[in-house]
Amino acid sequence: MTQGRGADELIAFYDNGRDSDAEKMYRLALKIKPDAPGIHKNLGLVLARKGDATGALSEYSAEVRFNPDDAGSGALGDLMT
Repeated sequence: MTQGRGADELIAFYDNGRDSDAEKMYRLALKIKPDAPGIHKNLGLVLARKGDATGALSEYSAEVRFNPDDAGSGALGDLMT
């Protein structure tokens, strides 16, 4: 699977409500690149949509940890406003 194709699949999973598939793919992506803030943010969005507020908050916090300069504009910043 190429990187572009994988990203397209993730977007399709999320857009089509295939949250479990999207969650699996984001977790796999984090095994490859655990310090990627965008992956943490998107996994947080999936978890929030699934009703896992604790998991979502954990991922949003990781997003900020790996990208502190953008803390106010990410998903966690949206929750704080």
